[in-house]
Amino acid sequence: MNFEGAHARTASVSGMAFIDELMKNDMYDEGEHPLTHAGIPVVLVGPGVNEQRAAATDDTGAFSFTGLRSGDYQLVVNVDMTVAAALAANDLAYGGPGTGYSINLGVGESASQAIPFDITHTTVNFSVSLRHGDEAGAALPGATVTLYGANDARVGTGMTGDDGSVAIKVARAGTSGNMVMAGVSAEGYDVADGMTDVSWNPQMFATEGSNDNDIVNLNVDATVSGATVTTDYGGGDALGGWALSVMSGGAAVAGAPAELDTAGNAAFMAAVAKADLPVTYSFDVADDQDDSLDGGESFEGNAVEYTHTGLALAGTMDAGTIEVRYTTQTLRVSVHNERDQVFGFTGNIQGGDGGHNMNPGSAAIELEVEYQAGGRVHSFESDEWDADLNTQYSSDRFVRGPNGDILVMGHRGSSRMVVFRHLPAEENIIVTASVMNGQSYMVLDKAPHNDALETFQNLEANGVMGGAFGAQGGFSPLVSLCPLQERNPQNFNSCSSFAIVNTYTVTGDVSMVDVGMARSGDGFDVDEADDPSFVRDITVSLTPKEGENFGGEAASFTTTRYNDDDETPDPRTAFEFEDVAAGVYSVGRPSGWGASVTDDDGRSTVDPLGSDVHIAIRPSTYTFYGHVRGSGDHVVSDATVTVNGVSTTTDEYGRYILRGVNRVYYYDDDDRKRGFIFSAGGEGQQPKVDSVEAAGYASANSPKEHNINLAGTGTFATVSGTVRASGSNAPISGAKVEVSYSQPGEDDEWVAPANPNAKSSRTLDANNIYLTGSDGTYSVRVEAQDLGEFVSIRVTKRGMSFQPPVRSYVPAQAGANNVGIDFTGYLVATIVGRVQAPGGGPLEGVTVTATSLVPDSEPADTETTGSSGVFSLDVPSNASYQIALVRAGHNFKFPVRYPSGIVYAPEGETVNMGTIEATTAGALSVRAVRIRNEDADDGGFDESQSWSDNISVTYTADDDNVPDGYNDATYVIQTNTGAGGAWTTATGTDARETADAANFFRFTIPNPSDNAFKVRVVGTATHTDGTTESLTFESNEASVAAIDPSATGVMARRQAAADSDAASASGNFIRASWTAVTDGESDFRVVAQVDSDAHGGLVWIVLADATATDRAAVSADISGGLASAAVATASGTGATGAVTEEELAAAISIAVESVQGTADATDDGPKWKPSAAVSLAARTSGS
Repeated sequence: MNFEGAHARTASVSGMAFIDELMKNDMYDEGEHPLTHAGIPVVLVGPGVNEQRAAATDDTGAFSFTGLRSGDYQLVVNVDMTVAAALAANDLAYGGPGTGYSINLGVGESASQAIPFDITHTTVNFSVSLRHGDEAGAALPGATVTLYGANDARVGTGMTGDDGSVAIKVARAGTSGNMVMAGVSAEGYDVADGMTDVSWNPQMFATEGSNDNDIVNLNVDATVSGATVTTDYGGGDALGGWALSVMSGGAAVAGAPAELDTAGNAAFMAAVAKADLPVTYSFDVADDQDDSLDGGESFEGNAVEYTHTGLALAGTMDAGTIEVRYTTQTLRVSVHNERDQVFGFTGNIQGGDGGHNMNPGSAAIELEVEYQAGGRVHSFESDEWDADLNTQYSSDRFVRGPNGDILVMGHRGSSRMVVFRHLPAEENIIVTASVMNGQSYMVLDKAPHNDALETFQNLEANGVMGGAFGAQGGFSPLVSLCPLQERNPQNFNSCSSFAIVNTYTVTGDVSMVDVGMARSGDGFDVDEADDPSFVRDITVSLTPKEGENFGGEAASFTTTRYNDDDETPDPRTAFEFEDVAAGVYSVGRPSGWGASVTDDDGRSTVDPLGSDVHIAIRPSTYTFYGHVRGSGDHVVSDATVTVNGVSTTTDEYGRYILRGVNRVYYYDDDDRKRGFIFSAGGEGQQPKVDSVEAAGYASANSPKEHNINLAGTGTFATVSGTVRASGSNAPISGAKVEVSYSQPGEDDEWVAPANPNAKSSRTLDANNIYLTGSDGTYSVRVEAQDLGEFVSIRVTKRGMSFQPPVRSYVPAQAGANNVGIDFTGYLVATIVGRVQAPGGGPLEGVTVTATSLVPDSEPADTETTGSSGVFSLDVPSNASYQIALVRAGHNFKFPVRYPSGIVYAPEGETVNMGTIEATTAGALSVRAVRIRNEDADDGGFDESQSWSDNISVTYTADDDNVPDGYNDATYVIQTNTGAGGAWTTATGTDARETADAANFFRFTIPNPSDNAFKVRVVGTATHTDGTTESLTFESNEASVAAIDPSATGVMARRQAAADSDAASASGNFIRASWTAVTDGESDFRVVAQVDSDAHGGLVWIVLADATATDRAAVSADISGGLASAAVATASGTGATGAVTEEELAAAISIAVESVQGTADATDDGPKWKPSAAVSLAARTSGS
């Protein structure tokens, strides 16, 4: 069998796609790039007519066919519509023959065929920027770039983006020489003639180019601003209205703005010639400014320059900020007389402080202006700063200089102000206040007050306002020293720098009217009132009261025994404190001594000190003396005499003297009196007790004779024993021992024993308490009883019970000594629990008692629950008790463990009953709120900002939760305005008519009071028998706040007309707006704080009255000023006076005052209440 080699499948065909742009000859030449594009379809047809193989290029652009027989083949690029579109999207087109390529293969031969592709388009990335010669500027967005090809035909156009570039795709068929010409146009810019050549590598898809011709901006558009210099303390204030100088090339620029606007800005626009580029402009403030702008002070401005190169994009350029530094400044200093001892110049607190007249000839205070340098304080030389020419008082009219010019004018402020003009701003200025010789004043110099103020450091503490001096200054023409300006609590808001107080002389004397034992006989020697005794070592002090005395210093004096140097005043009896500052003082003296303070007119003025005063120091206690006698009027020696706790014993003549006795309160037949309780007794005698009311009987510092006769006083018996603990037999100390003199069949009345060592009592027939000692023993005296009569003894101590509870039938005949009256103590048991209110939470006010089950027993303990609802009962141990709970209108359910409320209480243990639940038919969760109106939505006043005529009351109640035998409860709403505390029933719908949910009710009270009031719900349950008293259930009290129409969100502006919608800094109308929640009784007025000549300085005046609905646009016309402006006072209006237009056009403060009702001067009447004040800038020129 024979085979032909032509059938062997060993031949192959391969090739690659390439870009045929170098030679354009459909042949793959050296240097031409392969087309690295995968997926281009190729088909090999043959050798038979119906034989074909398909392949595609890989990502390198290559393809191959293997395993071929020998024969004739046709290699075809299968470019259908889809392939053609894909190629076009990549700027490519097939460049070979449509029929493909013929290939003859022998056995085992390999053939290769390159397939050409053409680039159809070139992307030109063209950038445009401003250019002037060799200088390049900003990239130019919005420029139009046009590309021209063969025969100057336009082949593409586009507009540059934000980065100044544009990409334009050009069909190569419309170009020649692999290049285009680019032309640029830009609106608003000067573009030089000419085009730019842009060429490309034919094998590359894109190229780059940029404009070669000049493009410049010839329109100057610049802004400049002006502000004061900025320091750490302040500055940066706009130079609104300041005159402006604009220069270029040494000449003023025509058409340039003449001044800065109200915000301190100016806009400058001009057109320049290209030949003049670059052009430089200089901006500065003019050397001469209106005094209303620079305060008449000197300043330096730093000019700013703007150079227009034409290489910046069109638009407004910031030329910078002209900074002005004042080289001289005005300093304002004020002085006030501190009268109310409330910090600051508080002109309407406690009568108010007063301004001190600083005009020459009237002032008691002098001010000195100096400066600090090199760590030392220096005075100004006249060539540095002339104080005589530059110090202004309100009384000044003018001072003429050598040439007749007016150099100084008086200021418009109050008489308490001194103004220092033209002080060097860079100096560290210090102002010192001192008292002139011979003046009875003191400059306060204790924190927070100072007698020297710095304007350059510690600015807040020194009250530096408006500006400053030294390194922190230069940014304001006016500096004020206001460390004593107080805004709270009374919003007086007046500047004060120094405070002074008056000084006075305080004198005094010390003496007492005394009594002594006569040197012979049994009498007494008593001082005459006009010849008292000297008392040495009595110290008298004057101490300033914290918070009510700013200038006072403590002073003290101690009486001496001798006046060795014949001093005046005599140190044995008298003292003198000089230069004592006004204020409140406490007068210190030993216990038992009083101080009587009077001025020359007999008035007490130490609280506060307001004049020269004299202080008389005298004993405030009482002195008693006398004799103690017995039967037959014989003297009783060694008797103990006690008056109000002060005791002594009589001498051999029966005499006694008691000093230092204070009055005490005591009861006489339930009448509370104040006086003296005398007790005297000898050994073995019942003390005799007597009382005397002080009024009309004795006077302090006036010895009173009081003789005591013990004839007929009774005797006593003694009872003693020991109290021990059960089990341990340990002694029980601190147990109270009491005695009852009631006889069998009478109710016991327990009183303290008659022991003289027992403490004094509020009653005359008992000496209060007697306690067992540390060994548990006691020994008490009892009043002697007749034969056959007895006393009873008992002991008590908290936390314990005793057996026997009472020792009865104890003999107490005179002189008897009954021993062994002993007791045994047991620790009590404690029963605790918690009472839960209806609906949860603790229940307060429940009376809880524990009563023994032994018949006829009294309650063992009772307690009323507090806010926690917890009770704790101490009861004698080892017994069972019935627990009972009582609170009006409530029922109680015991826990399951104690269903009937019976509890056994073991000794020393605590039994916890748990939670006892309370139920009630009373109203709970009572709430009451005012209701706002709904907005009418008519575009006018928002009615939701006003109160309606109703109060909404809500509560919960279970009307059938009543004790057995009572009908369901009914309810009424009551209100209480606080006037007399009376509750009245509100009118309106039934209290249960509206039910929002089960047991939840809503009720409306019409026409409520504008003032605060209380609301409660009162339930009533009648008894089913019709005769038993009904039960009443009073709910908790809900509070309804008073209507407060206080204005908030206050805004103020100047505007051109009353109904203007926009602000105008030069307008003649002042507009105020605010928000408030009101009703028909609410009223408002707009007030302004102005510096008024007619009113004597800063004052709040009524600018405009308003109504409750006038809060959107209340305006006042200030044209011509106000002929009769009233001072705003809390109770209405005060004095009237003219306020000029200029005063209202200055920088002022605006507030809105509100009142509910009609303001009046009564203590409890409505008062005008101011809002927070807002600042209103001065009106600008042009008005």
